[in-house]
Amino acid sequence: MAISYLRKVLRFRLLAQKFSNIKIAETYNFIGIFYFKLEDWENARDFFDKALTIALKEMGNDHKTTKIYSDNLVNSKSKIMNSRHSKRD
Repeated sequence: MAISYLRKVLRFRLLAQKFSNIKIAETYNFIGIFYFKLEDWENARDFFDKALTIALKEMGNDHKTTKIYSDNLVNSKSKIMNSRHSKRD
């Protein structure tokens, strides 16, 4: 499964320390995208949050990649809220 592969890539990048934090953030974001497509909003949110945290530190608030990661995080939070509202109905 793709998520399993990406998690292995992430583990490798974290251990290797040869990759920049930006690549680690990119991997977090890719994992978040897979969870988002699987409609696993909470896991998606967690990985988008990790990606955004690194991007803010490494690239700053105004970088286009940071904005993409921020949008992904907002979208996942919105999906979580919508799913909670629909469960109440």
